Amino acid sequence: MKTDLKSTRAPGVVCRREYSAFLVLWEGRIISCGLASGCAYQPVPKNSSHPKGRPAGESRRAACAAPEPVVGDRVWVEQTDSESGWIREILPRRTQISRRAAAGPGGQVLAANVDQVLAFCVSGAARPEWHLLDRMLALAELEGVPAVIILSKADLIPEIRPHRDDLEGVVSEYLRIGYPVVACSARTGLGLAEVQSLLREKTTLLLGKSGVGKSSLLNALFPDWRLRVAETTRFGEGRCATSNAELHPTGSGAIVDMPGFRKLAPWGTEDLNPAAGFREMQPFIGACRFGMDCRHTEEPGCEIRRAVEAGRVGARRFRSMLRLAEDRP
Repeated sequence: MKTDLKSTRAPGVVCRREYSAFLVLWEGRIISCGLASGCAYQPVPKNSSHPKGRPAGESRRAACAAPEPVVGDRVWVEQTDSESGWIREILPRRTQISRRAAAGPGGQVLAANVDQVLAFCVSGAARPEWHLLDRMLALAELEGVPAVIILSKADLIPEIRPHRDDLEGVVSEYLRIGYPVVACSARTGLGLAEVQSLLREKTTLLLGKSGVGKSSLLNALFPDWRLRVAETTRFGEGRCATSNAELHPTGSGAIVDMPGFRKLAPWGTEDLNPAAGFREMQPFIGACRFGMDCRHTEEPGCEIRRAVEAGRVGARRFRSMLRLAEDRP
């Protein structure tokens, strides 16, 4: 007689994908699992409040639903031996962070069931790419997941004197919007205690382009991990040290480390107002003369453009929103 695994054992958590197999943390150990034929996944509607411009219910999440597990998914496992098994069911996701596919149509679910996003932006010798940071924040905002901005390599700030006023001004803007900002340095230890406190009892997704220092920071926080760190190129550009998304248990929580990227855009947002991912613009969505159809470019009676002119919405963030809207398929 076959035992009902659901009634006797806890589900596992997908930690990493390796080709066609999934490494699952299950009952305190890692086992390699294949995806069983007919593996079930039934997403459920979210009942939480949505910002204006985001459709309620399941429409967006259904469009982003992955047909197979992603890092962070809770799964029912049928064990075949001490080191392997089959994933029989993917449990409903509390959250999922999704982006448009880097090549071709469709999209990619980056991680599931995360409690917060740490969005990394280099504050060193290279000028920060604020538009890319805005896109990372938009991914989290559209899912309703809290985000914290990490200014990595803060020990290099003295080297950017020509841009220091710009850095301080933009940081003040993010703080005013309501995003926490933490300056940190793996080399000097600046901000490490604050980052450590952020990670407690949470599953945290790390996002950032190649070379922002995610692996170096994790090695400083968790020396036993000994993650590979790649040197920057001779042009000062970062190299990607992480090749696959991976979940690392931390004792009280978990960290999902993602490979670096150079391009990023939300997925499944074609039916959303372009400003839905920008929290300071959400109160004005739907108040324009053309309501939800306003694209906030040249339409008369645009309340968001009026808010920009009045200084209630920053011009830089407004340009970032328009740039993201132009990238939509």
